[in-house]
Amino acid sequence: MGDKTSSESPRAGKKPAKRKSRTSISDRVRFLVDQCPYKITGIINIGSMLLEAPEHESFLERDAIKLLAMCGDIKAIESQPEVIKYLDQESEERRYTLDLRVTLINDDVRRLEVKPLRRALSGKEHEKIFHVASHCNSLGQALDIVTDDAIHLEPRLSAAIRLRGFIKHQVSTEIRTRVEDVLRSGPLTINKILEQVGDENRWADVLAMVAQHMLCISWREELTRETSVSLPNQPYEYLTYENVLRSGRFHTLLEELALGRRPSDKVLLAAALAENRSVSLPSPMGAVGGIPRRALYVGRNIECQEDRGDES
Repeated sequence: MGDKTSSESPRAGKKPAKRKSRTSISDRVRFLVDQCPYKITGIINIGSMLLEAPEHESFLERDAIKLLAMCGDIKAIESQPEVIKYLDQESEERRYTLDLRVTLINDDVRRLEVKPLRRALSGKEHEKIFHVASHCNSLGQALDIVTDDAIHLEPRLSAAIRLRGFIKHQVSTEIRTRVEDVLRSGPLTINKILEQVGDENRWADVLAMVAQHMLCISWREELTRETSVSLPNQPYEYLTYENVLRSGRFHTLLEELALGRRPSDKVLLAAALAENRSVSLPSPMGAVGGIPRRALYVGRNIECQEDRGDES
């Protein structure tokens, strides 16, 4: 047998394959975020309408903030508000940055984790949340968990995002009184309200009154001029924090996890893990919410970064 030909030898100048990093993308992004010279915090004080938008580390957190801002029982939302020290399964001390802290109108303070469903219920992220929840509950501090199956419920999310743009819109006392008067006999569509008010150009005022909790809608309807509107509790009600937490199909599993327990309904857990949903990874660019999408390409330089599932 002769020697192997040159065509069978490795090509000259071919670079050896890079060894894949053992650190997860979440850990690498968290490292970048921690090294940022600016603390990634923010607050939305809904009660006074003095809004400084909370920052977000993922598009899922961004959507959660917009949805929660429409809740009639929330007066403030803080992002990245505190670092929780806890012990992992090997009894080593770890640090965990909380996603959001929500203050209700009764001054009850709720700690909230925002996670994709699959990450909350399986894998490394599940283990982390389990130990954080156990630690919080041992101190008498409740931890709530909300996932994409609740946040991305339609048409509610689209309505909330649209209404969010009217939360600072000023409605005159005269228009407010006229709109409330025409609704005293029961709910009407927005078109009917505008007809009875006698001014077809008051569309923005009606939406602002909904956004500012003066009026209510059915969150199961698409927000159009044919959407029915009522005075509070006649019959429609405010969207509430508990409404959001309990609206997902798998909220009972998350409630158990939030208490520091493993989900007990294995059939429901299997169904949850079978859900084909995108994964919303933390992003260093998300730390400056509202940045143009083209700037997200800066984040592509992170070694071995996988495709982001939340950029659709």
